[in-house]
Amino acid sequence: MAGRRIVVVGAGITGLTVAHRLVVDHPHLDVTVLEASTVTGGKLRTTPLVGIGMDVDEGADAFLVRVPWAADLCAELGLADELVAPSARRASLWLDGHLRPIPSPNVLGVPLDPTTVAPGLVPDADLERLAGAGRPDAPLPAGDLSVGRVVRACVGDAVFERLVDPLIGGVNAGRADDLSCTTMAPGLLAAARSPDGLLASLRHASRETDPTAPVF
Repeated sequence: MAGRRIVVVGAGITGLTVAHRLVVDHPHLDVTVLEASTVTGGKLRTTPLVGIGMDVDEGADAFLVRVPWAADLCAELGLADELVAPSARRASLWLDGHLRPIPSPNVLGVPLDPTTVAPGLVPDADLERLAGAGRPDAPLPAGDLSVGRVVRACVGDAVFERLVDPLIGGVNAGRADDLSCTTMAPGLLAAARSPDGLLASLRHASRETDPTAPVF
């Protein structure tokens, strides 16, 4: 491919990713990126809030730091010194006209401590399940399952619909009932299939992590 000229149409995140990979893997290529607008990045952008004096990141504005790939890419691009961990670590849900804190600790919305679940967030029956090991109602079948099927079987419908689906479904612009657990939350699937149960396995794993470390 040496000596060829490649034109990438569109400087959104996909176009920039393609161009970067071409330059890295084939340094002798002549790569040109075309963009109709005045800015690059597509849906990923930083916008100043008029009158407030601060900037807000839009789009996919964060990434998980428990896996290294995104941070490694930032370092490769010379952006490591510009990374900022969010200072606000507490998230909330707007539910039935009230702002309710998301239980903490949690794993992808699954609460690990039932005492941190705000009153009225889930029915008492599901709250009792959260105090247990989180074993599924029946053995989960082999192969891939949806996130919804796994979580509903282990901790009930309300926990899934009010906590897990808004988080996983919202981030992935879909319904977690339709999303592959193998792809989106392999740790949940492995924990649900553990003899110890979903919650017991997640609690054990959480004890081996640093609770003060940034998530994003």
